[in-house]
Amino acid sequence: ATGVSFAPKLDNGLYLVGAGVRKKSVVKVYAVAMYSTPKVLANAASSTTLHDTARTLDSTSSLTSFVLEMVYSAGAEKIAGAIGESVKPRHGGDPSDIGKLESLIVEGVNAIGGQATKGTMFRFDCSDEGVSVSVNGVEQGVAEFKGLGSAFVDVFMDGNSVSPTLVESCVKTWSSSENMSIAASLVDLASVSYQGNSKEGTTQEKGDTAGMRKKLESQLKPIQEYATSVVFDPKLAEGLYLVGAGVRKKSVVKVYAVALYGSASVLNAASSPAALRTAARSFGQSSPSTSFVLEMTYSASAEKIGGAIADSVKPRYSGSA
Repeated sequence: ATGVSFAPKLDNGLYLVGAGVRKKSVVKVYAVAMYSTPKVLANAASSTTLHDTARTLDSTSSLTSFVLEMVYSAGAEKIAGAIGESVKPRHGGDPSDIGKLESLIVEGVNAIGGQATKGTMFRFDCSDEGVSVSVNGVEQGVAEFKGLGSAFVDVFMDGNSVSPTLVESCVKTWSSSENMSIAASLVDLASVSYQGNSKEGTTQEKGDTAGMRKKLESQLKPIQEYATSVVFDPKLAEGLYLVGAGVRKKSVVKVYAVALYGSASVLNAASSPAALRTAARSFGQSSPSTSFVLEMTYSASAEKIGGAIADSVKPRYSGSA
């Protein structure tokens, strides 16, 4: 309910560099992933080289993409304005350029009802020509302005990134010796392909190069945005099994992640909410206990969390208060 996972490669051939979250105060607005070329992967071991390489949109690394998945609903004007306001101080061109970018976002959101609800996907392809905008897989157009692509990269990669967790994820992922080796090999393959294609005037990749690339890419893994997810073990020490997990919210604030653990008989009864409830609360020889594991995702004092849980139990308990 609170996790977003991004694929290791986009359909345009770019690789997943890292994933993070955009927050406003305590509210998680969207999960964000950056995709780019092997050259960027090879330079992602530090935030400085990562930023410099991702924003230098030239012939050796011509495209950097950002994929955003909403985890909080926002209107068309609001999400477009928020993104535009982040790009504006980083863009050296005419302020009206930002208006074009915002209008493409607004048009895309209006086409799906005017609200960017949870799960809405945005994609921004940044190049030397500008920024291409897609909403839920439908391309809206390109804001074609020199320098706008680099300015958009800066929003997420510079020293004042709107998503520090994205930068941290990129550096952590690609500074490991295993991934640094993969990145270096992908760079070498990209160089071989480029040289071969230049000589032959074709974009087709030779069989041996394609096979090596496929083998390397098989080692790449999806990245989950852990700032918005909690993972629970499949079994407790007491022998109870994980039945399911969810989140407790108060308004827009995620207070804690919660998991239900039960016996095998509870698992067998989990095909419907009514049967699950009956089995989980009917304590007998075949199912003597049910456990709940809570992991806090928002800070609360002892009295506050204790009182909140007690207030939920009180109207459901027929014993003494």
